[in-house]
Order: sequence, then C-alpha cells, then structure tokens
Amino acid sequence: GDFILNANAYLIDYTDQLINVQLSTNPLDNIVDNAGSSELKGFEIEGTIFPADGLTIFANVGYADTIFTDGAGTLGNDITDFEFASTPDITVGFGGRYEHDSGFYVNMQNRLTGGAFTSINDENNITNTAREEANELALANGQPAPFTEFLPRVQNSSGRNRAIFTVDLNVGYEAENFTVEVFARNLLAENGFTFDPINDPVFPNGDPTQQLIGFEPGNTTVAIANQPQQFGIRLRGNF
Repeated sequence: GDFILNANAYLIDYTDQLINVQLSTNPLDNIVDNAGSSELKGFEIEGTIFPADGLTIFANVGYADTIFTDGAGTLGNDITDFEFASTPDITVGFGGRYEHDSGFYVNMQNRLTGGAFTSINDENNITNTAREEANELALANGQPAPFTEFLPRVQNSSGRNRAIFTVDLNVGYEAENFTVEVFARNLLAENGFTFDPINDPVFPNGDPTQQLIGFEPGNTTVAIANQPQQFGIRLRGNF
C-alpha cells in the first residue's frame, strides 16, 4: 500500500524568552517573567501507511531537548541548565482506523507523553537563602559565618510529572444522514497529573512521619489530573 513519511528537525535559540513562573502550589498563582536565554532543539517524525482498502495505520514520535543557557534567571534566581516547564522530552503516538464499505468503522489512538517538570524552581533555593541570611546576621554581630558550604542548584524534582500512556477508542457506524459511535477515552484508566507541584514530597531525613519540608500544617496544594476514563455514545445528524 501507499506510505507517507514526514519529518522535521528544529533548533530555536531564544534571547529574551518570556515564561510563566510558578509562585506557589496553586496552578493559578504565576506571573510572566523574562527568563533570558534558552535553547530548544529536537525532531518530529510521522509515518502513515495504507496497507489495505479502508485501513490506515499511523505512528509518530517527537523529541525535545530544552535548556536555559548562561545568564538565564527568574525573579533573581539562576535557572541556568534547567529544563523548560511542562515540556515532555519525548512524545509517541500510534494507532489506526478501519472503515468498512458497510459504514462501520473502528478508530484507535495511543499516546505516550513523557515526564516533565512543572516548574523551574531550584529546590535548594530556600535552604541556601536561609544560610545566606544566617551568615549575614552572624557577621553583623561580629561572629564568624556558620555556613561555608551551600547546596548545588537542582531543578525541583518534587514538581515533575511522570510519563503517561493513554488509549482512545471509537467504534461506530456512518450512514448518509447520521453517524452513531461508542467511544472510550483513557481506556486503560491511566492516572496522572498535568500539574502536580508536590507529587514526590521531600521528607526530612527521608522520614515520612515528619512534617513536609516547606509546608505548614493546614496548608493545601492543588493538582490538575489528566483526562479521566470516559465512556459514551455520540450521535451526529446531517440535515
């Protein structure tokens, strides 16, 4: 049968990139800031084949490598070498559609979305800032600085979404004046988040019985779940 292949590669060099900066665990609590320099590179490949009458099979893959380059920062914080937020490094899709001469059809789409950071915050920034303030206070009182070492900059791993694999399925019948179909979204009931700032919380000394670092009792956080499992019937008419 016929075969169609599309591919492209890209390299984007930003000099004054505007990005959303997350200020808290509330997904609505963000501002736009000039992050400075960054680089985005990757590729996309898509193939479609028609092996038999009425049958279409497709597959695609995308890869994105993102990085904030020298001098990048938000709200005075250095984010050099951090990845973009909400930008999966890998996406894969595949599936197919079969249409019978009688009007019946089946359509399936599968998609893998790779993991991605939900923020560009430095998880050690609070600790390092506290050490700097303690040093300044000690020096102001004529005492030696208590901290001589600081933690390395690390992009906040507690705000990283895991990879998600979803399956969508449609089975239907198409006539001249109407279409009826049964559909399923997220058929395998894959649970995940599109925004989850503390999906891997950090406990003091690895002890889950202790209070979460950086969170006070009574505080709440907000997470946004991916599309839930859904089943339904859809009817369309042409008049």
